[in-house]
Amino acid sequence: MGRIGICISILMFTAASSYEQAFSLEQFIWKNRLVVIYDDVVDTKSIQQQVAILSNQESELTNRKLIIIASTPDGAYFLFKDEEFQSTVIPHSEHLYINGTEFNFNLVGLDGGVKYRSQTMVSTEDLFNVIDGMPMRRSELKGTKNG
Repeated sequence: MGRIGICISILMFTAASSYEQAFSLEQFIWKNRLVVIYDDVVDTKSIQQQVAILSNQESELTNRKLIIIASTPDGAYFLFKDEEFQSTVIPHSEHLYINGTEFNFNLVGLDGGVKYRSQTMVSTEDLFNVIDGMPMRRSELKGTKNG
């Protein structure tokens, strides 16, 4: 099992009671975009495959202010985030933009609204095209070119 698989396994199977912080997804509104990857199977290869796709572009994820959250019925966990949130377990009561009971991929914009949903794997190219077409992202890019 590769580094990503081991990391996901550790994060996905950490007991929810082992490390919880006061936490709310609202703290990311206007600061970060979220990708919430959900599967109703606890020992999920689907989440591992989707994370492997995204992990090839970590610098681009950071550039687009993306935080990745993996979620199963046992809990939800941050991936690819700084040390402050690396092991944070997201409380089950937190709204995680989950739609349905199988694998789903949700992109949440800076404003907290769901911008894209898929029930199949999403390539980084498709994800970045969706984000780069958003008005706020276009403004970010203009600011980078002018600054």
